[in-house]
Amino acid sequence: MLPDAAVTLACLGALCAGVVLGLAAERLRQLRLPWWTAVPVLLSLGATPLFWLTATRDLAGFAGLALLASAIAGVLRFTFNGETQGGFRAGLALGAAAAFDLAALGYSVVLGLVASLVARLRHRGVPHLTHAVTLVVLFPTAASIAGWLFLEWRFTGSVFYTGPQQGRLFAFADGVPTAALDAVVGTVVAAALTPLLLIAFAVLIRTRPARAVLLALPVAGLALSTFVGLWSAQGRDQVILALVAAMALPARPGRRLAVVVAAAALCQLALCWVTTLAHLR
Repeated sequence: MLPDAAVTLACLGALCAGVVLGLAAERLRQLRLPWWTAVPVLLSLGATPLFWLTATRDLAGFAGLALLASAIAGVLRFTFNGETQGGFRAGLALGAAAAFDLAALGYSVVLGLVASLVARLRHRGVPHLTHAVTLVVLFPTAASIAGWLFLEWRFTGSVFYTGPQQGRLFAFADGVPTAALDAVVGTVVAAALTPLLLIAFAVLIRTRPARAVLLALPVAGLALSTFVGLWSAQGRDQVILALVAAMALPARPGRRLAVVVAAAALCQLALCWVTTLAHLR
C-alpha cells in the first residue's frame, strides 16, 4: 500500500496532465501559432474541471490518455508533415496506452486506418506500403493486448476475465439500438461543446477536404469505442476531443483566423465550466 494512496495517485495523475499539456504546447509551437492564440488554446484544454478531475481521479485512464496524446501527435506529424518517425512513435505510444486502458484498442484501429490512408494517398504505386504502415501502428497494440490476455488466462483460467468483470464491454443494458444512439448523441454533443474542433474541421474542408475526412475518423472512433464499452464517456470524451482539436489546428494562421481561434478557445473554456457546474447542481 502506498502511504496516503489517494494523494499519491492524484500527484501521479497531475504529472500525466503535465505531459499532455507539454505535448499540446509543443504541437502548437510547431504550428507557429502566435502566443496570444496558443495561450487560450492551452487554457481551453488544461484549465477545465473535467481535465483535472480525470487526471486526479482516474490515473490509469489518464495515463492512457497521455500516451494517446503522444500517439495522436505522432500520427499528425506523419499525416500533415510527412515525418515517418511520427508513425513509429504513434505505434509505440498506442501499445503502451493499451496496457493502461483498453480504450486504446479502438483508437489504435482508427489511427492505423488514418496512417494507412495517408500512405496510400501519398505514395501511390509503392507495393505493400499500406500494409507496412498499418502494421507499424497496430502491431505494438496487438502485442500488448495479446500479452495481457495471456496473463489473464495464466492466472485466472479465462482469456476474457477483466472485461466481463468491469461490466462495460458489450454491456448493452437497454439494447443495441439505444446504445448506438446514446454513443452517437454523446459524441455529437461533446463535439458541439468543442468549438476548436469545428474550426479545424471547417478550415480543412475549405483547404484540404481529404484531410477533413481523416480528422473526422477520431471522432467516429470515439463514438464506436463508447458504443462497445471500451470508452467510459464520463467527461473524458470532451477531454479527448479538446486534445484532438488543439493538435489539429491549422498551421501559420493569418491574423483574422488566429483571432477566431483564440475567441473559440475562450468560448470552449467557458462552455466546459458552465456545463460542469450545471451537472453539479
